[in-house]
Amino acid sequence: MPEKGDLLTRESGLAKRQRATPLKPAVWMTGVLVWATVVGLILRVPTWGAVFLCCLSGASFLFYLLSYIYLMVVDRDSLRSERYQESLFAHEPGVASPRGALAARSRGTTVEEENREVIRSNV
Repeated sequence: MPEKGDLLTRESGLAKRQRATPLKPAVWMTGVLVWATVVGLILRVPTWGAVFLCCLSGASFLFYLLSYIYLMVVDRDSLRSERYQESLFAHEPGVASPRGALAARSRGTTVEEENREVIRSNV
């Protein structure tokens, strides 16, 4: 489910922000296993259980570390925490897009004037 600030312009829905990285599941897995290990050690589980949980936590951390190094070498952009994506209908005539707003400002017109011109040309 998208968070409150995930839609940049909620009314028009022009752009969407994603906050997922390929390593997020590995981070969750490592966090859950570390907490399970800590709770298990506090509650004094049998030795084999503590060794098992420590091995799982260590393997999870190594998996995260190796995945991070691999992605750092091969695909750095996938490690970014945010991505912006414009919707397809933002390119239809009459719909103002963030790029259109920048182009309008560079020409010295306002976005409202640009929208009026587009609506007049479509009528």
